[in-house]
Amino acid sequence: LKSLRVIFDQELTMTDQLKNVKRKAYGNLINISRIRHLISKKTCLQLIHGLVLSTLDFCNSIYYDLPNEQLHGLQIALNVAARIVVRMQRFSRESITKVCIDLHFLPIRARIEYKICLLTYKSIKYGKPAYIASLPNRQYPNNSIALRSQYDTEKLEEPIISRARYSDRCFSFCAPRLYNSLPLLMRKMNDIIKFKKE
Repeated sequence: LKSLRVIFDQELTMTDQLKNVKRKAYGNLINISRIRHLISKKTCLQLIHGLVLSTLDFCNSIYYDLPNEQLHGLQIALNVAARIVVRMQRFSRESITKVCIDLHFLPIRARIEYKICLLTYKSIKYGKPAYIASLPNRQYPNNSIALRSQYDTEKLEEPIISRARYSDRCFSFCAPRLYNSLPLLMRKMNDIIKFKKE
């Protein structure tokens, strides 16, 4: 099934979708690398953001909790993008991690978690997007004993994990867990720019 340019398979392994994303990302990377010597670093970074990272980040929250071997291809594409920006040799043995940190390129798994936390924040603070605003519920204490956890009014109710194979990957299950793992000061922020930065 194809919906919003995302390919869903019967087992929700996302294999076809990931192959499609890698194909698009590598196609754009090849084109950018051909003209890299003609453009500045700033222009190259804009092209990478517009053509490659936007492809990798499109609907990436559906990749949550996929095995590392499935996400490995996307991480390699991200590393290749960083190499192109700084004009590092293709088969260089230098570590790409420092380059990615300098360019503010989060690893793929961190990008996925960032997207889920950002969507959760927007749904709680602004009620948007409307189709997921009703999914996260605030956690309210149901006992009469005063506990330190009661002072944390920004926590979300975490649903009990179902025994169904993929239910723990859906937004209503993973979003509260990831959002609750953020520090309280971040969850209390009312400025989305500061929240994104943190």
